[in-house]
Amino acid sequence: MSLSTISGLSQKSVGTVAILAACACVSIANIISKDLLVPASVLPMVFVQVMASVIVVGIAAVATGRVPPRRDVVKLALPGILQPGLTYVFAFVGLSLVPVSVAGLLYASETAIIAVFAWVLLRERLTQSTLLSLGLGGIGVAFLTGAGTSDAGFSALAVLLILAGISCAALDTIVARYLVRQSDPVTMTATSLPVAALVVALAMLVTGDQSWAFLNEPSTLAGLVISGLLLHGLATILFNYALARLEANEAAALFPTISLMTALGGVGLLGERLSLVQVMGGAAILSSSVIALWRGRHG
Repeated sequence: MSLSTISGLSQKSVGTVAILAACACVSIANIISKDLLVPASVLPMVFVQVMASVIVVGIAAVATGRVPPRRDVVKLALPGILQPGLTYVFAFVGLSLVPVSVAGLLYASETAIIAVFAWVLLRERLTQSTLLSLGLGGIGVAFLTGAGTSDAGFSALAVLLILAGISCAALDTIVARYLVRQSDPVTMTATSLPVAALVVALAMLVTGDQSWAFLNEPSTLAGLVISGLLLHGLATILFNYALARLEANEAAALFPTISLMTALGGVGLLGERLSLVQVMGGAAILSSSVIALWRGRHG
């Protein structure tokens, strides 16, 4: 085995570890957030989470000399509109309305959604295995959310909001994969976060009066800061770092670990319960991602 091959494998291994660490950060942050989110205050809470990362990551970028050149500011800032901007505006409004275990399993559909974007935007061929993955993912979402039944316990709108957030995240993965070749992960994250904060602020203006009562609760505020740093700061840096070493589809195939960790956390830590049908739906979604991973490795 040549040195270049060993180096390539090493880079992929480092990227894989970074993705898995990022997935763990996202899962922990989702569980913390679910325990804190109040429907009337979701957007202000998301704003606090994002701003915590804006400040900390911004300071880190300045301290380490990772401030972007002026010519690159706009290019690196725009992805913040997608993630964490629109991604978490949609996803956390939905998360406040559904069990975190259900939301966690829904996140597994991101792998299939990325495959669709890769087909449309990158002209990657949709193989039979990809179509099977997409079909299983769709069936899984239907089972998991109780589509067509009256016992789902939450609205279809909540599910659509989460899927909209996941779609924004999937598109961001493709954009970030392109940009990370030209920039540093910390620089990218620090530049995009202020735009994300602006997106959340605009969403608050559009939706009207918001409740900021949680600011008077130190424990809630501390939880939001910690979850925000994990979700929008550390996880984003790790994702960007990994995307410099992995293809978008290779990275996306590992995203279902977010679903597994989050769902298990919701059941084990928050006392949530999944019905047999929902478990079957979650298994179908995870299976769709395994197929996507197999496709990514075997073409």
